[in-house]
Amino acid sequence: MVVIAIVASFTALLLPALSKAKQQTQASQCLNNLRQLTHAWFMYSGDNRNMLVPNGNQYVQTASITNPIYQSGQAWAQWCPGLMNTDEATNPAWIELGLLYPFVNTVSVYHCPSDTSQWPPGGPAPQPQLRSYAMNGWLNPINPWVYGPAGAGISNLVHIYTKDADFGVPGPGNLYLFLDENPLRINDAFFVNDPKDPDDWVDSPSTYHNNASAITFCDGHAQLKKWTDPIRLHKDGDKTTVEIAGLDIYDPIKDVVNSRDVHDIAYWMVDDDYDGSNFVVRQVFFCGGDKDEFDEWKRGLSDIAKAATKKKAEQTLKVEIDDEAFTRIYGHTSHPFPVKKGQKIAVRVISQFGEETTKVLEV
Repeated sequence: MVVIAIVASFTALLLPALSKAKQQTQASQCLNNLRQLTHAWFMYSGDNRNMLVPNGNQYVQTASITNPIYQSGQAWAQWCPGLMNTDEATNPAWIELGLLYPFVNTVSVYHCPSDTSQWPPGGPAPQPQLRSYAMNGWLNPINPWVYGPAGAGISNLVHIYTKDADFGVPGPGNLYLFLDENPLRINDAFFVNDPKDPDDWVDSPSTYHNNASAITFCDGHAQLKKWTDPIRLHKDGDKTTVEIAGLDIYDPIKDVVNSRDVHDIAYWMVDDDYDGSNFVVRQVFFCGGDKDEFDEWKRGLSDIAKAATKKKAEQTLKVEIDDEAFTRIYGHTSHPFPVKKGQKIAVRVISQFGEETTKVLEV
């Protein structure tokens, strides 16, 4: 029994280290994949009089893989056709049809090893999605992205790059090329940011690698980019969870955004099917509002911190809360819930100082 207990203790100590090592290995593989795609991107340009490979958004995709419009030299030939939110997500022929594939010749290079997305999500026989990556939508777009109704025009803030000589602003080392995209938003291989509204993510990067995503730049270098948004979505199969890692509060007097740590959150709520106007509380969580309690929680003394937070919650609400029930509403990660494309998720966070913020995320 003693030997078993010792082995169990060592196993418990090793598991976190093994998990971290696996994450690091997957991140390294992901960066290597993107480096190979970047190398293919350079080779294509070198073979085509320094013109960048065309990049197609969702409006230049069709249902027929045999459509000759995708062939090299035709109007819709592009680096990687196909949509990841349709049955095309599991068909390697779409990747093989892309203009960069002859320089890569391996479908697996288009997929991040940390990406567990499947299509159809929640279906009877889901298959792994084959592509995790997208290209900067302003690099030689076949059809430039325009926010709003067709014909609304392109902002003069936009700089469209068609050949490598265009990289003077902001310079190739500051111009992103490929990145792994959030599985909740990936469709085409065309990643969009709206320069008219830098706070609005039309497409979103992934957080596969410890809240970071892999990204390459037009000078060839690659890195892991850590995203610091305090409210994050995590997808696991056909279910999604919300994680709270802090709180951003706008100060209208000083015109600045103050960032609060996670220990400053008193409680937070989730409406996982927000209609755009009425916030319906579908999940609520208490986090405690005392840093000492949070430090205890981090050290593994969760019962002490949870008991103190439960007592405060009962005093505030003037009710008694069952211990088992409180366990379900204590923490910084929501319960899983199903999502579908276009669904809005609203998250409302209240600090121990009475500050409140609401963020709406769209799938």
